[in-house]
Amino acid sequence: MSRLALLLIIIPTLVFSQSRKKKALLEEMSFSIEPNVRVMKAIGDNSMNKALSPFVGFGIGGILHIYKNFGLTAEYNYMTANLSQDNQGGLFGYMSAATMHNVEFSGVYNYNMSETVNLEGLAGASIYRVSSKFIDKGGKFNEGNSGFHIGGKILYTLDREGVQQVVFGTKLNYYTASIRNQNPDIEKFYSKAWFLNFSAAYRINF
Repeated sequence: MSRLALLLIIIPTLVFSQSRKKKALLEEMSFSIEPNVRVMKAIGDNSMNKALSPFVGFGIGGILHIYKNFGLTAEYNYMTANLSQDNQGGLFGYMSAATMHNVEFSGVYNYNMSETVNLEGLAGASIYRVSSKFIDKGGKFNEGNSGFHIGGKILYTLDREGVQQVVFGTKLNYYTASIRNQNPDIEKFYSKAWFLNFSAAYRINF
């Protein structure tokens, strides 16, 4: 009888304790949206740097602040780049402006420096889709690739409630494509690239 009474005390206590922890976690969670403009420039000895001008475009992202200063983000960006005048008809043939669709998923850590300034560090996976049209022979050039990124942001809060923030960010993006060639130098030149990524955004916190 005493064991039954003990179980009747312990089980509700555990259930209540877990429900309180779950409620506290949900209360800490919040959400933000972040429209942005950005410039992404390839660096080093690779086809993206030699053949294309910097990618310029815009995007939108969402941030789920999960626990304390940690969160998760998802972001979509649309950018365009012109073929370099020095490489018209060279590396890729005669093409129109290239477009890039970029989707990124990141883990985020937010550090509060002051009442108005925050720093964020982020790292995650990237998906790229580059496409263009061949002007001289018709048809399309399409390339879907993956990679990763690492970077940081500085946030300046505009109001006392902390709802509106201006965000400036920089990232290092790694791009890799499924291109094979018997010459490893040629394969590396066309299939891998590093990008410097600069952005300005307006964040709304809910």
